[in-house]
Amino acid sequence: MNNGNSDLWISRPLPESFLSYASYDIKLISSLLPKLQHQLRRHDLKAESKRYLELNQRSRSNRGSKYHSHGFLPQEIVGSKVRAGATKLCPGCNRRLHQASFYTYFHLWDGSSFTKKLCFTCFRVHSSDRPTRR
Repeated sequence: MNNGNSDLWISRPLPESFLSYASYDIKLISSLLPKLQHQLRRHDLKAESKRYLELNQRSRSNRGSKYHSHGFLPQEIVGSKVRAGATKLCPGCNRRLHQASFYTYFHLWDGSSFTKKLCFTCFRVHSSDRPTRR
C-alpha cells in the first residue's frame, strides 16, 4: 500500500484508506487464529519437548556457535516421528538426524563439502550468514 514507507503509518490522524487497510489485515489475521489453535492441539507438545530434551541431554549447547544460537527450531522436533533407518551427524549442530533432515543423500556424502552435509536448519543458518553480492 505504501511501498514500504512505514513513516506514513506514524502520522495522525490516519487517512480512511489506511484504517480500512489495517482493519482488513485484522480480519484476515483473526481468521487464522482457529487454524493455528487447531495446529497446536494436533501436536503433542509435551512429547515433542521430551524428545528435544532427550536429543540434547548428553551435551551442552555451544552458545558461541551460530548453529546453536539462532532463532530456528532444530530439525526433527515438532511434528516429527521417530524414524527407522540410517542417521548421520550434522557437522553444524552435531545432532544425529535421519536422512529426511538433510538435502544431500547419505550415499553421496563422501567427498561432499561441509555445506552439503548440513541439516536443513543449519543450512539455512549458514546461508543467511553469508554476505550477499551486489
